[in-house]
Amino acid sequence: MNDDYPEKLHPFHFPKMEETFARSAVREIAHDVWQIEGSLGFSFFLCPPSANVYILRDKDIVFMFDAGMQPFYRTRILEVLRKYSSAGCKTLILMDSQGHWDHALNNSVVLDAGFENVRFLLPEPEVPVIECQYHWLGDFRKLEAFFNPYPEWSTLWKEIETYAKNFAEYSEPQYRPLWHAINKLDANSKHEDYRTALRLLIDRLLIGNKRNLAERAEILPLSSREKRTYGDTEFYGWQVGRFFIIHDGSHSPGHVCLYDPLNRLMLSGDVTVEINPPFFDSNFDRCIGAARAFRRMAEQGFITLASDAHRSKTFMSDAMHMLNMDQFILSPLQLEDCVRGEEQCIEFFGTYEKFYSGMKRDVLQTISKMGEAAIPDIVQEWFKMDTPETNLKKRLPFPSRPDVLVTRVLDEHGYIRRVSGNKILFSLKKQFQI
Repeated sequence: MNDDYPEKLHPFHFPKMEETFARSAVREIAHDVWQIEGSLGFSFFLCPPSANVYILRDKDIVFMFDAGMQPFYRTRILEVLRKYSSAGCKTLILMDSQGHWDHALNNSVVLDAGFENVRFLLPEPEVPVIECQYHWLGDFRKLEAFFNPYPEWSTLWKEIETYAKNFAEYSEPQYRPLWHAINKLDANSKHEDYRTALRLLIDRLLIGNKRNLAERAEILPLSSREKRTYGDTEFYGWQVGRFFIIHDGSHSPGHVCLYDPLNRLMLSGDVTVEINPPFFDSNFDRCIGAARAFRRMAEQGFITLASDAHRSKTFMSDAMHMLNMDQFILSPLQLEDCVRGEEQCIEFFGTYEKFYSGMKRDVLQTISKMGEAAIPDIVQEWFKMDTPETNLKKRLPFPSRPDVLVTRVLDEHGYIRRVSGNKILFSLKKQFQI
């Protein structure tokens, strides 16, 4: 396999980073269903995660679910796609499980695959998400009403600036405003200063001239969704060939999962990732609801093969071991590339249903006990709890964001907001069933 794709995400890459990427497997997990394993990443900005890519054939249509972000994987994607364009398939359809950068930054690869007809379908609620700069800036502004979201991010940005000094490109003119903005940040910086640094980071370094194809997307209106029922579970989404694209709106407002009835396959995107919820516009209750619905589908025989956007047999076990988290995993299926058979699928989706529900329970118990508190204090008190779900969550590194999880619970379940000095305090409007 040719893995010598020359382009880097940005110039300040870790040495021999591609050797890590080259460990990723390309698997045919069912007939004409390919998984191109992405990487988990070991630095959110210097070596970000890149989502798994799925390529499925339906007669003369080829469907690609997610594109990842690391340029390295474009060669592998093209090898699979060209196999089908050479075999006479005329139409290639791309959908991303979400518009986040680790799923959509390689979208333009579909234009190089040799198909006569290339379509990019984008759910209406995901339109503002796929534009990374505007989504992140908007998300920060919303979080400002709950707590100060910037300090942990500014630490990461300063690490980038420090590391970038090892490269000749550090002194190039296009990066100087970024380094200046990062170095200005301190404990007294205004929110506007943080937002300026973030905008420059995205524009000058992370995204640059990468194309997410938003300009040529076919927008799927919510009003065009159809209803499908599988046993006692009901979904709304879009039919594309034989695939039903489930709009769950969990990890992001337009988040979708792919159901393939021929293979009884569910590709659950970022519904089933340990870091949920990472943004203010994530919906934590919908994460719970989607995991529960997929577990019910598996129990009733509709799902016997499952995977998601970051499941990795190659990298997950190493990551858990490196983080000293081996004893905190909730199921060995977290370490697999995909799960097979009814029993495994039930356990897989049930694990995330229990994980999310348990954290929500623990957070609500903490808030109820504290009465009124600021989000950082709620997180600190919550993390004193000794439950399997909380023990896993408090050991997950960034981009797992416990403060955002607490924010989502507050936003979804009712609160009273009060500003006292430099603190933003919250108390529940009512008692909830825990």
